[in-house]
Amino acid sequence: MAQTVDALIEGGKATAAPPLGPALGPTGVNIGQVIAEINKKTADFKGMKVPIKVHITDDKEFSVTVGTPPVSQLIKKEAGIEKANAFCALTNGDNTNLVSAQVAKRLFAVPKVIARVYDPERARIYQSLGLDIISGTILFAAMLRDKIIESRFSSYLIETKDAGVIQLEVKDSLLNKAVKDVNLAGEFQVVAIKQMEGTIIPTPETVLKKNDVIMAIVKTASLNKVKKKFKL
Repeated sequence: MAQTVDALIEGGKATAAPPLGPALGPTGVNIGQVIAEINKKTADFKGMKVPIKVHITDDKEFSVTVGTPPVSQLIKKEAGIEKANAFCALTNGDNTNLVSAQVAKRLFAVPKVIARVYDPERARIYQSLGLDIISGTILFAAMLRDKIIESRFSSYLIETKDAGVIQLEVKDSLLNKAVKDVNLAGEFQVVAIKQMEGTIIPTPETVLKKNDVIMAIVKTASLNKVKKKFKL
């Protein structure tokens, strides 16, 4: 009785391993010859998943029919995204950027995906879903806050509604203090120090020197407390 075996294989790279081998074995056809024919007919689809059908007659003769790869695979090939290490969605539309970023991350498995999002709430929601988000609105608001609070309170590098990452030049009230004496448990934590010799990750005993620039995580609700403590 004639038989048909259906499979989805990588173009030009079919093997006798599952799914083809176990499916072809009971038919009695020469598996090696079938695999060679499949790879010959799908060579132009390397790097893509391709549907194929193997038609087997009663006397063990066979023919191979190659279907059309899924649309996602064709788009992937056309865009060259299979070679991409990173994808950045930077249009002026939040929806476009978020959809594009999710397609790149989840459908095409691009290792690094970044999306620009103007709406701060959306930015936070999609960050919580695992997307890397850059929000110009949040960054600009942080810069304004920086200028309003105090120019010496150097810069908000990253900010959410709960916490920010800031950098601050060591002067006056911070000079010659140990990191353990600067940190405020649960509110302000020095995570790195830029020095003339390079950037270090401090220990609690590290002493702050003139012209050091500290990078710290600060709880947003504690900004006024931090400013008062360090006389900023």
